[in-house]
Amino acid sequence: MEDIVRRVMKLVVSALLVGLVAACNAGGTSPAGGEDGPFTLVWGKETDPAGINPLKAGDIHAFEIFSLVYEPLTQPTEDLEVGPGLAETWEETSPTTWRFTLRDDVAFSNGRALTSADVVGTWEALKELDVRTGSFPNVDTMTVVDPLTFDVQLAAPMPDLPARMELFWVLPAEELAAGTFNPDEDLLGTGPFVAGEHVSGVSWTFEPNPHYWRDDVREVEELEIKFIPDDASRLAALRTGEIDFTMSSNPDIRTILEGDPSLEVTVQDTTDLYYLSLNSTWTGSPFVDQRIRQAVALTIDRQQIIDTALGGIGELTAITPSAFADACDPAGVLGAEGRDVDAAKELLAEAGVSELDFQLTVVPAFGALRGPQIAQVIQQNLQEIGLHAEVGVMDGGAWLEETFTNGTFQATLNWFTGGGSSSHLLSYMDPERAPILAHLVGDDPATLGLVREALALPPGEERADAVAAACESLNEQAFFIPLATKPTVIVYRSDRVEPVLNPIEPVQMTFRRLAEFGPAS
Repeated sequence: MEDIVRRVMKLVVSALLVGLVAACNAGGTSPAGGEDGPFTLVWGKETDPAGINPLKAGDIHAFEIFSLVYEPLTQPTEDLEVGPGLAETWEETSPTTWRFTLRDDVAFSNGRALTSADVVGTWEALKELDVRTGSFPNVDTMTVVDPLTFDVQLAAPMPDLPARMELFWVLPAEELAAGTFNPDEDLLGTGPFVAGEHVSGVSWTFEPNPHYWRDDVREVEELEIKFIPDDASRLAALRTGEIDFTMSSNPDIRTILEGDPSLEVTVQDTTDLYYLSLNSTWTGSPFVDQRIRQAVALTIDRQQIIDTALGGIGELTAITPSAFADACDPAGVLGAEGRDVDAAKELLAEAGVSELDFQLTVVPAFGALRGPQIAQVIQQNLQEIGLHAEVGVMDGGAWLEETFTNGTFQATLNWFTGGGSSSHLLSYMDPERAPILAHLVGDDPATLGLVREALALPPGEERADAVAAACESLNEQAFFIPLATKPTVIVYRSDRVEPVLNPIEPVQMTFRRLAEFGPAS
């Protein structure tokens, strides 16, 4: 009975607060709390994640939730170097072995201390499912050395392994093995928050983890996520004070908010990029012919995509994101320095093609809301050379099955995270070591050899040359065509909250530092 009374009182208080905020609009009391009240935050989020299991889920909506509850072995620094996360130190003890040492003051939110057995157990669970292992190519086994030390054995050298570990969230292996923790239904990690009440598709509450190892970041006393699918509705919720911050996909957001002093727009750079994939392996695809793929690449107007579909937010990119020192030159991508319609028509003539209809699939889920607009630009561009794209917007689940499981698509448009090193995306160009993407990339032996040569080298001039050679070959193959970078646009109430953001985010966790957010000064 007491529990029911508390719930009713909570609902009543929540309703009163919402009404008060709406009445106060830009002024007055905020969800972030007054001068003497607790610091609470309300995040307006596009959608609930389709799944919450870090062993399976790989889309941006899941990653954003993971960053609240789970922690990776390493974390990117503000200048995109690899910094400590749950792992405090690491060293390459042989070309195919890395040794990691964990922090000694970390516990899960249930109070149990983190050990190296949790890391090894997480890896074993990942291997059993074989869903996300493509993020860690060449990793063969992990073994416990002592309670805080573990070794990673590789099938081939992997100099960028520490950067890869920015995507390795550690689960409580003991509870997982005992069946007292189900990652499909529960969230149990070492991160700054613990999950509270969740109303699917409506809201989710998070509270501070009482066992969190960082005492210097616990300013946020409650976080509420409100799921608001429509971009315009989230903006309206910002104006009325219903939410404190959100992300926007509207390319005109700066113009829309001009003159509103309480709302601030900031753009966070990322290593992510939009891409067009032309299926070069399925017999039902017209793009098995390399000349047709090259014609497409030469005809796309990437600057038009940036200026119109992306509202000027973004820049040209190669397959390796430009944020890295050894990234490939975006000018090397076919057509990047200017469309060459005449050359494209010549290639089509050589291939015996004058007119061609094909399917271009787009999925506006996974944070790629500008996909349909990009597809329209591509559609218009290709009409000039007689290629007619029928754009189909697909449900996320159906798109995943068609693209990754069956490989029965002709062309598809989406985006990839660039990861924490130039080799992250490059490794996905090897279908044998990243089999989940086998339908997105080709299997040219010479190109694969160049990709593997680059991946085996440590950072330096030799590696940069090898990466450039791999990119040149990939550009010629034109089965994976990079279009533009994908920055993140964040809008927040500057009169309520001071967000803390990394200048560049490599692995889709925009608000990884949310526990460091503070009230507006």
